[in-house]
Amino acid sequence: MHEVIVVAEKEESYNLNGVEPRQYQLNIAKESIGKNSLVVLPTGLGKTIIAAMLASKAMENGRKVILVAPTRPLVDQH
Repeated sequence: MHEVIVVAEKEESYNLNGVEPRQYQLNIAKESIGKNSLVVLPTGLGKTIIAAMLASKAMENGRKVILVAPTRPLVDQH
């Protein structure tokens, strides 16, 4: 499933498998596109969703992406 999300008058599309991002996640992703960014949020506020949006956009632009996690339980969550 490929859903289309409107971000600040520009249509951005992210393949999120039905996950509906919150506005603050969209704002953070928009501000981070094309930049080196560090996103610091409390547990459960959607850092992985933001990373997925940015990874999706990077891959659409022909870039390679790797996501890593420090423990196997964190890998298994997603």
